[in-house]
Amino acid sequence: PAWTLTAPANAVGLVPSAVLAWAFWPTFGVDWAPLVGLGVACTAFGLWGNLSCFQMQRTVDASRVAPLMTLKVPVLALWTWVLAGRNCTATQWCGIALALASAGFLCGAGRRISPGAWAWLLACSVGFALSDFCVGAMLEKTAPHSPNVLANSLFTLGLMQFFASAVSL
Repeated sequence: PAWTLTAPANAVGLVPSAVLAWAFWPTFGVDWAPLVGLGVACTAFGLWGNLSCFQMQRTVDASRVAPLMTLKVPVLALWTWVLAGRNCTATQWCGIALALASAGFLCGAGRRISPGAWAWLLACSVGFALSDFCVGAMLEKTAPHSPNVLANSLFTLGLMQFFASAVSL
């Protein structure tokens, strides 16, 4: 099964990620309940994205999978707009349009992509986009309790990798 591909990597990442989270642990006033909820949601969506990506790779040439993963960006922009009410700037919308155009261009090159592969690609993009959305929400929740942006980012990275590693095992 596909989960066997991610479990060894996550097992190796468990200890360093716990050390990273501990090293940048906020020293005061953090409400842990939302962080744990966001961590579990982020992990679940990330695993969903990974498993969907593995399923897609069974039917699509590897040289086309990575560029098609750029569809995560437009999906993330859509979720951020719908769930958080944040709009993109004109420059960001241009980048999103370029990602969509490149995906469309790739569709016409080479062997035709099956509807099943498109479904896995959409599931993969949604999973990764929602995982990224949860990480952003977690960063916002920990920002007031962290001395600087780098420490906050490293703490969140360590905590998220720890959740992913623990759940995958």
